[in-house]
Amino acid sequence: MACYLVAYNSAVENARFSISNDIKAYGSWAKIGDSAYIISTDAEVTEVYDNLSKNLDADDNFYVISVSKSCWGQGPGAVNQWLSDNLPN
Repeated sequence: MACYLVAYNSAVENARFSISNDIKAYGSWAKIGDSAYIISTDAEVTEVYDNLSKNLDADDNFYVISVSKSCWGQGPGAVNQWLSDNLPN
């Protein structure tokens, strides 16, 4: 499984809500910021981008970035545990 950082910034509340729901539909995810999640999926990065970007406007910011265990951070214990359990080496 691959893990991706999904980060976005949209001025439209409906778009933020839709993207958030679409991210959670992947099933395995952790919220690491107001508009930032990490998901675990068998999908390719381009598939994730295409699926999640359908509600974006031209002036929105949106990134899908591959991540691995080579990371450090600080946050809630549940998120740290999800990262430890799910990020590939």
